[in-house]
Amino acid sequence: MKLKYQKQLLEKSLDSLEHDDFSIRDHSSTTMAIDKKDMLLAKEEILKFRKKFSKKMEDTNNTNEVYQLQVSFFPLTKDRS
Repeated sequence: MKLKYQKQLLEKSLDSLEHDDFSIRDHSSTTMAIDKKDMLLAKEEILKFRKKFSKKMEDTNNTNEVYQLQVSFFPLTKDRS
């Protein structure tokens, strides 16, 4: 179920990339080399960021739009060991 949900969100993101004006969206990325033993730390930092960002953005009485934040962190290399 979660896999299907994530795929749907990726499709919505692609649709936004292709059809929404840059002024109302942000699609960006960063490529980096890491030690794969730090993956747990990376997940913890991403979770902290998502929680902090969500709290900051929703901490207002003037909400008038619903946005989806997606963060993907995955290997580009083929070594999966």
